Amino acid sequence: MLGPLFNENKLDRIDDTNTIFLGILFSMGKMKRRILIVDEDQGSLRILTEILTSNGYDVKTVSDGETAISCLDDHCDLLILEINLPGINGIEVCKHAAKISSATKAIFLTAYPSVQTAIDAIHLKANDYICKPVSTEVILSSVKKAFEESIIKKIVENDVLKVQATAGYQTSSEFPDPGMFLPESPNHLHEVTGFSDGISIDLYRRVIKHKGKLTKLTPAENRLLRVFLENTGTIIGHRSLVRMTQGYDTTDVEAPFVLRPLISRLKHKLDCVAGLNLKITNIRGTGYIVECDGKTNN
Repeated sequence: MLGPLFNENKLDRIDDTNTIFLGILFSMGKMKRRILIVDEDQGSLRILTEILTSNGYDVKTVSDGETAISCLDDHCDLLILEINLPGINGIEVCKHAAKISSATKAIFLTAYPSVQTAIDAIHLKANDYICKPVSTEVILSSVKKAFEESIIKKIVENDVLKVQATAGYQTSSEFPDPGMFLPESPNHLHEVTGFSDGISIDLYRRVIKHKGKLTKLTPAENRLLRVFLENTGTIIGHRSLVRMTQGYDTTDVEAPFVLRPLISRLKHKLDCVAGLNLKITNIRGTGYIVECDGKTNN
């Protein structure tokens, strides 16, 4: 007998804890977020400041990369960066920000787009890469999405802790593999993708394994991840992704809305696996592209 998965005596306390935790998160979502805008174009700075402050954000602006780096010690939640800056460029500013705090979000808003800088943005795990000119709606949508992702990430992390606690396990290493009771498949080994640092993605059992810790994937997340792993470095259109992951067709307008919550959940689960260099980036109006480093098998 395997016994019950959940310890029923702990459920009420865990639910209460989760309610309090979510309340704190939603309060965080209502707090005034601090945004640092870096752009040498004074017109862009003025317009962005008006848009964001009128929507409740606390905004600071600078015109060059060196000044931006000096401002990073003064906490900011989000960077909006032009790439082509005097002195230190936007890519380097983003690298400095990541060293100071991995929680700082970044959006590249540039009049000088290129394939190389788009790839650099992917490697830096930027939240968005937008080409000028851009509408107010796109700016606000991108900023809102960046902050929503940080809250969802905390919810995902808390869900993992909740399941471990209700099952009576003290550490992640004691927590059982969600797919450990699945029978072996003749093709099982072909369903496992290995990465550096001992990370493996098991599409057969729908789990990501790393140093004894397990991240479980839903069937839809698993299908989406399979598509991305089989098409790394390739832009996949919104409608194609819906067909491959959900099994039905939709319009060009509807497809991004269908995908958005699924993409968001998967991204946060991947971000919770330390050392997994698998980055999903939105190519606005087109689809998504995935870049990965450290793959040890196909």
